[in-house]
Amino acid sequence: AEGQSEDDNVVWSIMDMELPKWVVGFQYALQDATERMNTMIDVEYKAAVWNYTTAEEIPRNVNPACREDAPELVLANSGFDFGASTCDGLVLSPVLFGAFLKYANPLYDPTKEEEEEDRMWEDLIDDDMDNMLAAVNDRIASGDLEITCLSSSSTTTTTTDSNSIPSGYMTDVELIDTL
Repeated sequence: AEGQSEDDNVVWSIMDMELPKWVVGFQYALQDATERMNTMIDVEYKAAVWNYTTAEEIPRNVNPACREDAPELVLANSGFDFGASTCDGLVLSPVLFGAFLKYANPLYDPTKEEEEEDRMWEDLIDDDMDNMLAAVNDRIASGDLEITCLSSSSTTTTTTDSNSIPSGYMTDVELIDTL
């Protein structure tokens, strides 16, 4: 079906009969609600505001309600989104139960989760850098990349050919490093 992705976990058809668009949209809305609830739970857990006995004691830099991207601030005076609120309500119980199972597990170690998240971001950045380097190399090889090198005395612009880079010009790695 149009717009269908292999990894979005949305059912578009049953027994070769396409589902109505509102059913597909509802599945996406439930996924968005699940992501919102999980993000909210993670932010609240990392803030550890339950360690304070009164709201006045919570420092503003720790309080999730005072963050720039807090729903309390971002969505203030924007009206009531009936659809999103309904989906939030539908996924809240399963998400809270999943959070309970995760955080109540005596073997749960938040440092392992943080290390895994850091590793995921490093892998993502490495993949992006590899893709960017490959794209730059492809453009250099095709001869359509214009490289400008600035020196204190002059500016030189050239179009590279696929075999060599004249002396005094930056290689693709040096170019990426300067960006």
